[in-house]
Amino acid sequence: VHDMHLATFEALSAFEQMDSDEDVVRFTRMLEGEFRAHSETLQLLRSGIAELRSCPGALEVLQLQAFLDRFLVTKIGNRVLVDNFVDWVGRAGSGDASASSTGVVTSCRLSPLLSETAEDVCGLAREVYGRCPEVSIDSSLDTEVLLVPAHLQFIF
Repeated sequence: VHDMHLATFEALSAFEQMDSDEDVVRFTRMLEGEFRAHSETLQLLRSGIAELRSCPGALEVLQLQAFLDRFLVTKIGNRVLVDNFVDWVGRAGSGDASASSTGVVTSCRLSPLLSETAEDVCGLAREVYGRCPEVSIDSSLDTEVLLVPAHLQFIF
């Protein structure tokens, strides 16, 4: 995970100044590729934590909590910036008049997203802790909210 993030940092840092639309498109493609390469980061972290828990005398997962919290908040922030930039460039390049919209932040019904995310989080909790908290979702309200659906698992 570290090497992957370092390589991305170096690639982004080495990108020359953007002076044309073509430069922006090349930068956007590079961003998309770099962030696709990071799609397995959370699974790698989950596997690492599970492996750590299985080693006697290893650091407690709770000792890593502050690092993991900062890492995930940074990951969410970076993802929102990249997704919105890529979305904006795509719409601006196509002549879409809505290029000033909210990008990847969308209006969603909350209860179906929460149910799906609860299943994922409970699966992770069982894997890491051997048990899962009870999750109760009142779907009768079916609230609609603005959010980045892919980030709900971090918030949950």
